[in-house]
Amino acid sequence: MNWKSRSHKAALTYIEITILKVYLFSFCLHNGTSKSQSNSLTGSDEVNDSSRKKLRILIVDDDGDFRQSMLDMLEIIHKELVEAVESGALAIHRVKEGHSYDIIFLDINFDLEDMTGIEVYEELMKIRCDARIAMMSANEKSLNEAKDVLGKGIPYLDKSKLSETLEKLLLKTREERGFDE
Repeated sequence: MNWKSRSHKAALTYIEITILKVYLFSFCLHNGTSKSQSNSLTGSDEVNDSSRKKLRILIVDDDGDFRQSMLDMLEIIHKELVEAVESGALAIHRVKEGHSYDIIFLDINFDLEDMTGIEVYEELMKIRCDARIAMMSANEKSLNEAKDVLGKGIPYLDKSKLSETLEKLLLKTREERGFDE
């Protein structure tokens, strides 16, 4: 199946994934990282700069391709500790189990779940999750609706412009959590 025959949402996701992959590739070229060096970093807590404290990040998104691309980007480019789950219920379960995160990237719209991203956010607040939670969507209307419900005190990320805002959010969180750069 080619991308032209997919639904509108899936086609948008395909474009977002392509943008993330181009961003990742250009970053590796710019920094002299070969593809084999980049691949060797995936899935490992060990990075060249072992003295730098890493952010603990959870990605919550039901789109497997987007979730994997974002996970790869955060592990390879930013060298952070990243986990990913496909539902809000799993994210809530991870936090209730005692897993601690510095940032949770939370999709607003889940296709296969009864809970919305907003409801997951509210549940995480009830259980006193201390992570910075960033709401994500490729749909501007969904982002605006989330802002209306949750207010302006939390980050909202447009998935189509993720590479533009991700770096700023990571740096701000590192500063607020007292991580050395």
